[in-house]
Amino acid sequence: EQLVRLYRQKHYVRKHISDEVYRAIACNSRLVPRMAIRLLDNTICFNGNYKKVFSNYNIVKDGYTEKDIKTLAYLSKNKTCGIDSISSYLNIPRQSFLYEVEPYLLQTGLIVRKGTGRSITSDGLSFLSTVQP
Repeated sequence: EQLVRLYRQKHYVRKHISDEVYRAIACNSRLVPRMAIRLLDNTICFNGNYKKVFSNYNIVKDGYTEKDIKTLAYLSKNKTCGIDSISSYLNIPRQSFLYEVEPYLLQTGLIVRKGTGRSITSDGLSFLSTVQP
């Protein structure tokens, strides 16, 4: 949150951003400063409408995107899956899964890597139940 505040003070001196927006951006930046700055830039372009920005980036909750949710749903139905089956299911290249989707899910403990593939954790199942109807 502090990084976003400092960036706004330096680059958007005349723009006011509420504490709610700072918190929302910090919680949805996937712990990546570049993403936080991108979300802030876009929020300012959209006149403070951060919900619209999150929608444009397919952010569902807490930085998790629709691809993340889809990955968790797939893993909840299939005990353990390899990278190729997951990336095929998501219809993205293997490298995209390895660099865009998997790191945040691993870092936040929603999936684990095993010798036989990836599996969803109990935290992943709990989170999935909060975002699926």
